[in-house]
Parts: sequence; structure tokens; C-alpha cells
Amino acid sequence: MPLRLALLTGCLCLSLTLLGLVGTGEAAAPVSVQRWLSSVVAKIEAADRSRAARQQNGRSVAVDVRVRVAEDGSVLAMEVERSSGTRSLDERAIAAIKAAGPFTAPPAQMLLPNGTTELSFPLALPGRR
Repeated sequence: MPLRLALLTGCLCLSLTLLGLVGTGEAAAPVSVQRWLSSVVAKIEAADRSRAARQQNGRSVAVDVRVRVAEDGSVLAMEVERSSGTRSLDERAIAAIKAAGPFTAPPAQMLLPNGTTELSFPLALPGRR
């Protein structure tokens, strides 16, 4: 499993466990959840216009983001939870999330009673600190 998906799955398993949707003994989130998370991250990364920079310098910087998604896949809110240390990269992360939305509808088991789901994950962006 790629590191990005492993991190997302780990974060999501913790969230689902806290919500009572996955038992504490479960090792992984349901496949539908993993696929949806992977598609969300891939869409955000594709929306980042600076992908060529990664190929040039091979470095990436993580920005920890939180995204709230509605049951129809629309992005309701986003924020930087932990900065990369570079304001322009943090702003680029938010811009990439905005450009990527809307997403496909999240799996039903991810929805909270208010009809939304919240994701918190590191987003790797090409660039230098």
C-alpha cells in the first residue's frame, strides 16, 4: 500500500473507530472507503498545477490539511492544520483542494449524522522549504 494511502487509512481508521463504525480490532478501513480516499487525494494532487516541479527537484513538502465534504461530494470547508513552513505552499494546498472539488459522494459509512465527513491528512506538494 503506498505510504500516502497508508497514512490516510490509518487516520480514517482512527476516526471510524471513534465513531463506532469500525471495531478497535479492525486493521483497515473498508475497501470502498480506501478507494474513495485514494480518489480524493489523487484528484487534489492532479489539481496542483506545479507537478512538474516534483520531477525537476524530486522534493516534496507536506501540508497537513482538514477537509469537510458533504454527502454529495461538495467541499464545504478546508483549512491548513499544520503548516509546511512556507505560506505559498500552504496556500497552494488550499487552492488545489478548491480546484479538485467536488469529489464523488463519500461512502455512506463515512457520513456523520449531519451528512458530512471530515478528512485530516498530509498533502505532499512539490517544492522546497
